Amino acid sequence: MARIWNKHKQTNTPLKRKVIVGLSGGVDSAVAALFLKMQGFAVRAVFMLNWSESASGCHWEWDYESAKMAARHLDIPLELWNFEAVYRTEVYEPFIASLARGETPNPDVICNRHVKFGAFLEKARSEGADWVATGHYAQIDACARDVRTQVHATDVKLLSGVDATKDQSYFLATLGQDQLSSILFPLGGITKKEVRRIAHAHRLPNAGRKDSYGICFIGEQPMKEFLRTRVPYAKGPMVTVEGAQAGEHEGLPFYTIGQRKGIGIGGRGPFYAVEKRVAENTLIVAQGNDHPALFTNTAAVVEMHWIRGEPSLPLYGRVRHRHLQPLQDAVIQRQEGTYVILFSVPQRAVTPGQFLAVYQEEECLGGGVIASANPKSEALHKHQFQNPNT
Repeated sequence: MARIWNKHKQTNTPLKRKVIVGLSGGVDSAVAALFLKMQGFAVRAVFMLNWSESASGCHWEWDYESAKMAARHLDIPLELWNFEAVYRTEVYEPFIASLARGETPNPDVICNRHVKFGAFLEKARSEGADWVATGHYAQIDACARDVRTQVHATDVKLLSGVDATKDQSYFLATLGQDQLSSILFPLGGITKKEVRRIAHAHRLPNAGRKDSYGICFIGEQPMKEFLRTRVPYAKGPMVTVEGAQAGEHEGLPFYTIGQRKGIGIGGRGPFYAVEKRVAENTLIVAQGNDHPALFTNTAAVVEMHWIRGEPSLPLYGRVRHRHLQPLQDAVIQRQEGTYVILFSVPQRAVTPGQFLAVYQEEECLGGGVIASANPKSEALHKHQFQNPNT
Protein backbone atom coordinates (compact mmCIF):
# COMPACT_ATOMS: atom_id res chain seq x y z
CA MET A 1 0.00 0.00 0.00
CA ALA A 2 1.18 3.54 -0.69
CA ARG A 3 2.74 5.51 2.14
CA ILE A 4 -0.28 7.38 3.38
CA TRP A 5 1.09 10.10 5.61
CA ASN A 6 4.31 11.83 4.73
CA LYS A 7 8.01 11.61 5.29
CA HIS A 8 7.82 13.26 8.68
CA LYS A 9 5.81 12.34 11.79
CA GLN A 10 2.53 10.96 10.44
CA THR A 11 3.89 7.46 9.83
CA ASN A 12 3.03 5.52 12.98
CA THR A 13 -0.12 3.47 13.53
CA PRO A 14 -2.46 5.19 15.99
CA LEU A 15 -4.38 3.30 18.64
CA LYS A 16 -8.05 4.12 18.14
CA ARG A 17 -7.71 7.86 18.40
CA LYS A 18 -10.91 9.64 17.43
CA VAL A 19 -10.88 11.62 14.19
CA ILE A 20 -13.64 13.47 12.39
CA VAL A 21 -13.14 13.70 8.64
CA GLY A 22 -14.61 16.48 6.55
CA LEU A 23 -16.28 14.41 3.82
CA SER A 24 -17.08 16.67 0.88
CA GLY A 25 -18.41 14.13 -1.59
CA GLY A 26 -15.22 14.18 -3.63
CA VAL A 27 -12.69 11.40 -4.05
CA ASP A 28 -9.94 13.09 -2.02
CA SER A 29 -11.77 13.24 1.29
CA ALA A 30 -13.13 9.72 0.76
CA VAL A 31 -9.64 8.30 0.32
CA ALA A 32 -8.46 10.30 3.34
CA ALA A 33 -11.19 8.63 5.40
CA LEU A 34 -10.24 5.24 3.97
CA PHE A 35 -6.61 5.71 4.98
CA LEU A 36 -7.53 6.74 8.51
CA LYS A 37 -9.82 3.77 8.98
CA MET A 38 -7.15 1.38 7.71
CA GLN A 39 -4.68 2.90 10.16
CA GLY A 40 -6.91 2.10 13.09
CA PHE A 41 -8.55 5.42 13.86
CA ALA A 42 -12.10 5.59 15.15
CA VAL A 43 -13.46 7.53 12.18
CA ARG A 44 -16.55 9.70 11.95
CA ALA A 45 -17.42 11.81 8.93
CA VAL A 46 -19.07 15.20 8.66
CA PHE A 47 -20.48 16.94 5.61
CA MET A 48 -20.10 20.68 6.04
CA LEU A 49 -23.06 22.63 4.69
CA ASN A 50 -21.71 26.11 4.08
CA TRP A 51 -24.12 27.41 1.45
CA SER A 52 -27.56 26.18 0.38
CA GLU A 53 -28.96 29.10 -1.60
CA SER A 54 -30.24 27.30 -4.70
CA ALA A 55 -30.59 30.49 -6.73
CA SER A 56 -26.81 30.85 -6.74
CA GLY A 57 -26.33 27.65 -8.74
CA CYS A 58 -24.89 25.71 -5.81
CA HIS A 59 -25.88 22.03 -5.91
CA TRP A 60 -24.84 20.94 -2.43
CA GLU A 61 -27.38 18.10 -2.42
CA TRP A 62 -25.36 16.30 -5.11
CA ASP A 63 -22.23 16.55 -3.00
CA TYR A 64 -24.08 15.35 0.09
CA GLU A 65 -25.46 12.30 -1.73
CA SER A 66 -21.95 11.45 -2.93
CA ALA A 67 -20.62 11.82 0.62
CA LYS A 68 -23.39 9.53 1.95
CA MET A 69 -22.54 6.85 -0.62
CA ALA A 70 -18.86 7.02 0.28
CA ALA A 71 -19.61 6.83 4.00
CA ARG A 72 -21.86 3.79 3.52
CA HIS A 73 -19.18 2.08 1.47
CA LEU A 74 -16.56 2.79 4.14
CA ASP A 75 -18.99 1.84 6.93
CA ILE A 76 -18.44 5.04 8.87
CA PRO A 77 -21.12 7.31 10.38
CA LEU A 78 -21.84 10.57 8.56
CA GLU A 79 -23.49 13.69 9.93
CA LEU A 80 -24.39 17.02 8.33
CA TRP A 81 -23.18 20.06 10.24
CA ASN A 82 -24.55 23.44 9.21
CA PHE A 83 -22.03 26.29 9.09
CA GLU A 84 -24.01 28.64 6.85
CA ALA A 85 -24.20 31.44 9.42
CA VAL A 86 -20.46 31.61 10.07
CA TYR A 87 -19.73 31.15 6.36
CA ARG A 88 -21.93 34.08 5.44
CA THR A 89 -20.39 36.31 8.11
CA GLU A 90 -16.74 35.33 7.74
CA VAL A 91 -16.47 34.43 4.05
CA TYR A 92 -19.33 35.61 1.84
CA GLU A 93 -19.84 39.11 3.25
CA PRO A 94 -16.10 39.96 3.32
CA PHE A 95 -15.87 38.61 -0.26
CA ILE A 96 -18.61 40.98 -1.45
CA ALA A 97 -17.13 43.93 0.48
CA SER A 98 -13.70 43.28 -1.02
CA LEU A 99 -15.12 43.27 -4.54
CA ALA A 100 -16.88 46.57 -3.85
CA ARG A 101 -13.49 48.05 -2.89
CA GLY A 102 -12.11 47.09 -6.29
CA GLU A 103 -10.21 44.03 -5.07
CA THR A 104 -10.22 40.40 -6.20
CA PRO A 105 -10.54 38.37 -2.99
CA ASN A 106 -9.75 34.71 -2.38
CA PRO A 107 -12.62 33.15 -0.39
CA ASP A 108 -10.96 29.72 -0.15
CA VAL A 109 -8.20 31.06 2.10
CA ILE A 110 -10.76 32.72 4.38
CA CYS A 111 -12.98 29.63 4.43
CA ASN A 112 -10.12 27.39 5.54
CA ARG A 113 -9.25 29.66 8.43
CA HIS A 114 -12.72 30.46 9.73
CA VAL A 115 -14.90 27.54 8.66
CA LYS A 116 -13.11 24.31 7.72
CA PHE A 117 -10.45 24.68 10.39
CA GLY A 118 -12.26 27.21 12.52
CA ALA A 119 -15.90 26.43 13.27
CA PHE A 120 -15.58 22.81 12.14
CA LEU A 121 -12.50 22.15 14.28
CA GLU A 122 -14.09 23.83 17.29
CA LYS A 123 -17.27 21.74 17.02
CA ALA A 124 -15.25 18.56 16.43
CA ARG A 125 -13.33 19.18 19.65
CA SER A 126 -16.59 19.72 21.51
CA GLU A 127 -17.73 16.34 20.17
CA GLY A 128 -14.67 14.65 21.64
CA ALA A 129 -12.50 14.35 18.54
CA ASP A 130 -8.75 14.09 19.00
CA TRP A 131 -8.12 15.21 15.42
CA VAL A 132 -9.86 16.49 12.32
CA ALA A 133 -8.82 15.49 8.83
CA THR A 134 -9.52 16.55 5.25
CA GLY A 135 -8.42 15.59 1.77
CA HIS A 136 -6.11 18.59 1.33
CA TYR A 137 -2.81 18.07 -0.48
CA ALA A 138 -0.43 19.45 2.14
CA GLN A 139 1.85 18.07 4.83
CA ILE A 140 2.41 18.75 8.49
CA ASP A 141 5.77 18.36 10.20
CA ALA A 142 5.26 18.19 13.94
CA CYS A 143 8.38 16.96 15.66
CA ALA A 144 6.75 16.78 19.09
CA ARG A 145 3.52 15.19 17.91
CA ASP A 146 2.48 11.54 18.19
CA VAL A 147 -0.85 10.63 16.63
CA ARG A 148 -0.91 7.39 18.63
CA THR A 149 -1.12 9.09 22.02
CA GLN A 150 -2.79 12.37 21.08
CA VAL A 151 0.28 14.43 21.89
CA HIS A 152 -0.31 17.74 20.13
CA ALA A 153 2.78 19.65 19.07
CA THR A 154 3.48 23.26 19.92
CA ASP A 155 5.76 23.95 16.95
CA VAL A 156 4.08 22.77 13.78
CA LYS A 157 5.34 23.34 10.25
CA LEU A 158 3.05 23.49 7.24
CA LEU A 159 4.73 21.88 4.23
CA SER A 160 3.86 21.67 0.55
CA GLY A 161 2.15 18.52 -0.68
CA VAL A 162 4.25 15.99 -2.59
CA ASP A 163 2.10 16.43 -5.70
CA ALA A 164 3.19 19.83 -7.03
CA THR A 165 0.18 19.92 -9.37
CA LYS A 166 -2.25 19.68 -6.44
CA ASP A 167 -0.38 21.32 -3.55
CA GLN A 168 -2.85 23.31 -1.41
CA SER A 169 -0.50 24.81 1.17
CA TYR A 170 -1.20 28.23 -0.40
CA PHE A 171 -4.83 28.03 0.78
CA LEU A 172 -3.78 26.96 4.29
CA ALA A 173 -1.18 29.63 4.99
CA THR A 174 -3.31 31.57 7.49
CA LEU A 175 -3.83 28.63 9.85
CA GLY A 176 -2.36 28.91 13.33
CA GLN A 177 -0.48 26.55 15.61
CA ASP A 178 -3.60 25.67 17.57
CA GLN A 179 -5.32 24.62 14.36
CA LEU A 180 -2.46 22.80 12.64
CA SER A 181 -1.59 20.84 15.77
CA SER A 182 -5.01 19.14 15.59
CA ILE A 183 -5.18 18.47 11.84
CA LEU A 184 -4.26 15.40 9.79
CA PHE A 185 -3.66 15.57 6.04
CA PRO A 186 -3.51 11.91 4.95
CA LEU A 187 -2.99 12.74 1.25
CA GLY A 188 -0.03 15.09 1.65
CA GLY A 189 2.56 12.44 0.85
CA ILE A 190 1.00 10.99 -2.31
CA THR A 191 -0.13 12.17 -5.73
CA LYS A 192 -3.59 12.65 -7.16
CA LYS A 193 -2.91 9.81 -9.57
CA GLU A 194 -2.27 7.49 -6.62
CA VAL A 195 -5.45 8.70 -4.92
CA ARG A 196 -7.52 7.81 -7.99
CA ARG A 197 -5.84 4.40 -8.25
CA ILE A 198 -6.49 3.61 -4.59
CA ALA A 199 -10.10 4.80 -4.86
CA HIS A 200 -10.74 2.47 -7.80
CA ALA A 201 -8.92 -0.41 -6.10
CA HIS A 202 -11.22 -0.08 -3.09
CA ARG A 203 -14.29 0.43 -5.28
CA LEU A 204 -15.20 3.77 -3.77
CA PRO A 205 -18.46 4.96 -5.38
CA ASN A 206 -16.99 8.39 -6.17
CA ALA A 207 -13.67 7.08 -7.52
CA GLY A 208 -14.33 8.53 -10.95
CA ARG A 209 -16.03 11.73 -9.86
CA LYS A 210 -14.63 14.87 -11.43
CA ASP A 211 -12.79 17.35 -9.23
CA SER A 212 -14.80 20.42 -8.29
CA TYR A 213 -13.43 23.88 -8.91
CA GLY A 214 -14.64 27.39 -8.31
CA ILE A 215 -16.37 29.06 -5.40
CA CYS A 216 -19.02 27.01 -3.62
CA PHE A 217 -21.60 29.80 -3.33
CA ILE A 218 -21.35 30.63 -7.03
CA GLY A 219 -21.69 27.09 -8.33
CA GLU A 220 -21.75 26.61 -12.08
CA GLN A 221 -23.11 29.99 -13.10
CA PRO A 222 -20.81 32.68 -14.54
CA MET A 223 -19.24 34.93 -11.93
CA LYS A 224 -20.65 38.05 -13.60
CA GLU A 225 -24.22 36.76 -13.38
CA PHE A 226 -23.80 35.93 -9.70
CA LEU A 227 -22.40 39.36 -8.89
CA ARG A 228 -24.99 41.45 -10.76
CA THR A 229 -27.53 41.18 -7.94
CA ARG A 230 -25.07 41.25 -5.06
CA VAL A 231 -22.43 43.91 -5.67
CA PRO A 232 -23.13 47.58 -6.48
CA TYR A 233 -21.73 48.54 -9.85
CA ALA A 234 -22.03 51.17 -12.55
CA LYS A 235 -20.72 51.56 -16.05
CA GLY A 236 -17.80 53.90 -16.41
CA PRO A 237 -14.92 55.04 -18.62
CA MET A 238 -12.23 52.72 -19.89
CA VAL A 239 -8.92 54.53 -20.42
CA THR A 240 -5.58 53.32 -21.77
CA VAL A 241 -2.38 53.74 -19.76
CA GLU A 242 -1.46 56.42 -22.29
CA GLY A 243 -4.58 58.40 -21.34
CA ALA A 244 -6.72 57.75 -24.41
CA GLN A 245 -10.44 57.05 -24.05
CA ALA A 246 -11.01 53.42 -25.02
CA GLY A 247 -14.69 52.85 -24.37
CA GLU A 248 -16.94 51.97 -21.47
CA HIS A 249 -16.64 49.18 -18.90
CA GLU A 250 -19.66 47.29 -17.52
CA GLY A 251 -18.76 47.68 -13.84
CA LEU A 252 -15.45 47.39 -11.99
CA PRO A 253 -16.40 44.29 -9.94
CA PHE A 254 -16.59 42.32 -13.19
CA TYR A 255 -12.89 42.77 -13.96
CA THR A 256 -9.65 41.63 -12.42
CA ILE A 257 -6.06 42.63 -13.09
CA GLY A 258 -4.65 40.86 -16.14
CA GLN A 259 -8.09 40.07 -17.53
CA ARG A 260 -8.57 40.11 -21.29
CA LYS A 261 -12.09 38.71 -21.65
CA GLY A 262 -14.81 41.34 -21.73
CA ILE A 263 -12.56 44.32 -22.50
CA GLY A 264 -14.02 44.52 -26.00
CA ILE A 265 -11.60 46.95 -27.65
CA GLY A 266 -10.71 46.39 -31.28
CA GLY A 267 -7.32 47.01 -32.82
CA ARG A 268 -4.08 45.30 -33.69
CA GLY A 269 -3.84 43.42 -30.41
CA PRO A 270 -5.88 42.55 -27.31
CA PHE A 271 -6.23 44.85 -24.31
CA TYR A 272 -5.89 43.84 -20.67
CA ALA A 273 -7.10 45.33 -17.40
CA VAL A 274 -4.17 46.79 -15.45
CA GLU A 275 -5.79 48.98 -12.77
CA LYS A 276 -9.19 49.68 -11.22
CA ARG A 277 -9.65 53.25 -9.95
CA VAL A 278 -12.69 52.86 -7.73
CA ALA A 279 -13.00 56.52 -6.69
CA GLU A 280 -13.27 57.52 -10.36
CA ASN A 281 -15.06 54.32 -11.45
CA THR A 282 -12.43 54.02 -14.18
CA LEU A 283 -10.83 50.93 -15.67
CA ILE A 284 -7.27 51.36 -16.92
CA VAL A 285 -6.26 49.07 -19.78
CA ALA A 286 -3.11 48.34 -21.74
CA GLN A 287 -2.55 46.74 -25.12
CA GLY A 288 -0.53 43.55 -25.30
CA ASN A 289 -0.03 40.56 -23.04
CA ASP A 290 3.47 41.73 -22.10
CA HIS A 291 2.77 45.44 -21.66
CA PRO A 292 5.02 46.87 -18.89
CA ALA A 293 1.95 48.14 -17.00
CA LEU A 294 0.97 44.53 -16.31
CA PHE A 295 4.22 43.86 -14.44
CA THR A 296 5.56 44.85 -11.05
CA ASN A 297 8.59 44.05 -8.94
CA THR A 298 7.08 45.19 -5.64
CA ALA A 299 3.89 44.53 -3.72
CA ALA A 300 2.53 45.69 -0.37
CA VAL A 301 0.99 42.96 1.80
CA VAL A 302 -1.26 43.48 4.83
CA GLU A 303 -2.91 41.17 7.37
CA MET A 304 0.26 39.07 7.34
CA HIS A 305 0.07 35.85 9.32
CA TRP A 306 3.20 33.91 10.31
CA ILE A 307 2.53 30.26 11.16
CA ARG A 308 5.52 29.89 13.52
CA GLY A 309 6.07 33.52 14.35
CA GLU A 310 7.63 36.29 12.33
CA PRO A 311 11.05 35.30 10.95
CA SER A 312 14.09 37.54 11.02
CA LEU A 313 13.60 40.31 8.46
CA PRO A 314 14.49 41.10 5.78
CA LEU A 315 13.84 37.55 4.66
CA TYR A 316 15.17 36.16 1.42
CA GLY A 317 12.64 33.49 0.59
CA ARG A 318 10.18 32.44 -2.07
CA VAL A 319 6.59 33.49 -2.65
CA ARG A 320 3.58 32.82 -4.83
CA HIS A 321 0.77 35.28 -5.43
CA ARG A 322 -1.63 32.78 -6.98
CA HIS A 323 -2.40 29.12 -6.43
CA LEU A 324 0.09 26.69 -8.01
CA GLN A 325 2.24 29.48 -9.39
CA PRO A 326 5.90 28.36 -9.46
CA LEU A 327 7.62 29.78 -6.39
CA GLN A 328 9.33 33.11 -7.04
CA ASP A 329 12.47 34.41 -5.33
CA ALA A 330 11.73 37.52 -3.29
CA VAL A 331 12.84 39.55 -0.31
CA ILE A 332 10.27 40.30 2.38
CA GLN A 333 10.68 43.32 4.63
CA ARG A 334 8.46 45.31 6.97
CA GLN A 335 7.71 49.01 6.71
CA GLU A 336 5.41 50.57 9.34
CA GLY A 337 3.03 47.65 9.70
CA THR A 338 2.98 46.76 6.02
CA TYR A 339 5.12 44.07 4.45
CA VAL A 340 6.89 44.98 1.23
CA ILE A 341 7.66 42.17 -1.20
CA LEU A 342 10.43 42.75 -3.72
CA PHE A 343 10.42 40.14 -6.47
CA SER A 344 13.65 39.02 -8.10
CA VAL A 345 11.83 38.90 -11.44
CA PRO A 346 8.96 41.28 -12.31
CA GLN A 347 5.60 39.58 -11.82
CA ARG A 348 2.57 39.77 -14.07
CA ALA A 349 -0.89 40.72 -12.80
CA VAL A 350 -0.19 40.97 -9.08
CA THR A 351 -3.73 41.63 -7.91
CA PRO A 352 -4.96 43.55 -4.83
CA GLY A 353 -7.18 41.36 -2.68
CA GLN A 354 -5.46 38.17 -3.68
CA PHE A 355 -3.33 36.21 -1.25
CA LEU A 356 0.46 35.98 -1.21
CA ALA A 357 2.11 33.03 0.55
CA VAL A 358 5.73 32.95 1.74
CA TYR A 359 7.96 29.85 1.64
CA GLN A 360 11.40 28.63 2.56
CA GLU A 361 12.11 25.48 0.61
CA GLU A 362 9.03 23.26 1.16
CA GLU A 363 7.83 25.02 4.31
CA CYS A 364 5.02 27.55 4.04
CA LEU A 365 5.82 30.29 6.56
CA GLY A 366 2.54 32.16 6.22
CA GLY A 367 1.08 34.88 4.07
CA GLY A 368 -1.16 37.88 3.74
CA VAL A 369 -3.43 39.94 1.49
CA ILE A 370 -1.99 41.97 -1.37
CA ALA A 371 -2.91 45.62 -0.77
CA SER A 372 -1.19 47.17 -3.78
CA ALA A 373 1.38 46.51 -6.47
CA ASN A 374 3.63 49.15 -7.99
CA PRO A 375 4.55 49.26 -11.69
CA LYS A 376 7.91 47.85 -12.65
CA SER A 377 10.88 50.04 -11.80
CA GLU A 378 14.23 48.76 -13.02
CA ALA A 379 16.12 51.25 -10.85
CA LEU A 380 14.31 50.13 -7.69
CA HIS A 381 14.73 46.49 -8.64
CA LYS A 382 18.47 46.70 -9.21
CA HIS A 383 19.04 48.78 -6.10
CA GLN A 384 17.13 46.68 -3.57
CA PHE A 385 17.14 43.03 -4.62
CA GLN A 386 20.55 41.76 -3.66
CA ASN A 387 20.25 38.24 -2.27
CA PRO A 388 23.35 37.39 -0.22
CA ASN A 389 22.58 33.67 -0.59
CA THR A 390 23.21 33.66 -4.33
